[in-house]
Amino acid sequence: MVGLVAAVGLAVDTASLYVRYGQLKRAVDAAAITAANEFKTGQSLDKMYDAAEEVLRMHEIDMTLIDLEVYICDAYTQDLVEPYEGDADGVRDLYLLTVKPRFYHRCPNTESGLVAPRKLVWVEATQIAPLYFLTIMGFTDVPLRTHTITEAAPVDLVIVIDISESMGEHTPGFSPGNFDANSCNPTNTCEPLRQAKEAATILVDKLHQGYDRVAVVTFDVNATTHPIPNSQGIPTSLSDDMDQVKSALLNIQLHNDAPFFKLWPKWRNPGLENPSGPKNYYAFNPVNPEDRDGDGRDADPMFPPCIDVDGTVNNHPMCCNLTPDRWDSDPKFSGFNFAGSGFPCDSDLLLDAYDWDGDGVFTMADHNASVAFLGGSVSDDALYNLSILSTCSGCGMREASSILNQHGRAGAVWIVVFLSDGGVNLSDRAPIIPAQYTNGFCFGPPLNHTLGTYPVPMTSPALFSHSWNAMCRGDSSAPRICINDDVDTCPPGTIWEDPSTLLYGQVSYNAYHYALDVTDRMALTTSTTNEPLGNDIGIFTIGLGDVIREVDGVVIETYGEDLLRYMAAVGIDGDRTTDPCAGIPAKQTCGQYYYAPSAGELFAIFEDIANRIYTRISQ
Repeated sequence: MVGLVAAVGLAVDTASLYVRYGQLKRAVDAAAITAANEFKTGQSLDKMYDAAEEVLRMHEIDMTLIDLEVYICDAYTQDLVEPYEGDADGVRDLYLLTVKPRFYHRCPNTESGLVAPRKLVWVEATQIAPLYFLTIMGFTDVPLRTHTITEAAPVDLVIVIDISESMGEHTPGFSPGNFDANSCNPTNTCEPLRQAKEAATILVDKLHQGYDRVAVVTFDVNATTHPIPNSQGIPTSLSDDMDQVKSALLNIQLHNDAPFFKLWPKWRNPGLENPSGPKNYYAFNPVNPEDRDGDGRDADPMFPPCIDVDGTVNNHPMCCNLTPDRWDSDPKFSGFNFAGSGFPCDSDLLLDAYDWDGDGVFTMADHNASVAFLGGSVSDDALYNLSILSTCSGCGMREASSILNQHGRAGAVWIVVFLSDGGVNLSDRAPIIPAQYTNGFCFGPPLNHTLGTYPVPMTSPALFSHSWNAMCRGDSSAPRICINDDVDTCPPGTIWEDPSTLLYGQVSYNAYHYALDVTDRMALTTSTTNEPLGNDIGIFTIGLGDVIREVDGVVIETYGEDLLRYMAAVGIDGDRTTDPCAGIPAKQTCGQYYYAPSAGELFAIFEDIANRIYTRISQ
């Protein structure tokens, strides 16, 4: 009978211990994740302990029977109990070798400075579990011990901020198309950009010094990565020094857009001087007003001559069909200043797109003002800073993707937070069609000269309905265009245009399509075609203010918000078809897209994004 009772008692008590251990293990796992979440937001070891204890209580663990221990690799002195010491010096604490040698050896050996620290948390609990039947044999309880090592995965974060002119629209004295950012940049009063910068620092404050890394990218005509010193004082693209990151954010300045309303009226208003003729005589390239034929250069020698009203052959298309029919007699202006009228005729040698002083007469002062605006450089690349467009969203995403692909850590969580207040209207400059420079993909047919003369025979007058398509804006409701070399690599449902066979000016692909493609190359991980895929990158997007265009309350364009929602849909799970925003009305937060009617909402948005960066169990 004694043997039988002992066997039954052992079976029952073992089963009881197994159930208790399972409950304890689940509770410790949950506690460890919570502690790691506290670590992720920069909390002290005491806070991690408190968080772990709270989770154990929620799992109905009797804390009077529990001995809870929480350790991290490098703690602050005030977090520890004597005689242990910690100094948060970026080196694993030596006392761990005595109290938890297994954890000590799991902590990276950062003493050499060659290995990066990790946000590891050791949570261990010992519970006194009572016995029942075996008490008759003198055994009253058994200590159950379990531990979990969790890791708040280090975060490699890229913050991408739109700094185009519209990010200063709430600045006193702001005038669209004629605003000087130097009026607010020195005093840091460009609004809403100032509030956007300050709100972004909230997200940085949630990251952990020495573990997480942050890059700051701004975009306007181009994208710029801001070098930031790391904890060793070395400028880098991804910095682990959060104070330096915040300083870089707060030092961001509004881009000084070229002033649209200082373009010559005959250039910015097609047909102004020839209302009965083709209106695209005076259409201009919004990406680079100095570039008339879209080849990326100020020199436009390829234009055929046109015939003035008196029969004179005119090699300067900006001056076609204007009277009087003679050139200015001053040799200094010969060939570009038409007949003393003060109107420039697009010189290949001078920057003459803008009337900077507004006196209606082109002089060398206007040329010099353009040179000064460009910072002294008059290279073909520099001329794109004379663009009246400055929202190259695709540039910002392409730069963020490049940073993570080149410098992101394999074990880190890759995150991009993208903030813009407008629709994309530019793309990176990249030649995809022979003899065509494709910044902005703004191209329709060039200036309307005689049909069939330039650059290839064209017989349909419909081809000449415009010169530059819709200021480079895309229609998100229209079919998506693909210009990949191989049609099999196009996204599903797109229309393929073979770039090797397209005629000049027949490109339907635009800056909106470019931004979609950059997003896919960045974070798309699922597709039904052979299109190139990206990486597991989380993308959060923020639409600030007028991300859709309305006239008298009627929505006429949504592609700005459509793009941001698309980025967030791909960035939430790598799949464009699972869109949490599907069916959600415009100007509403959904999935990983946030809508901010004004800059004041950005603070709560960045706080929420910080709380959504996730944690994983490593053991």
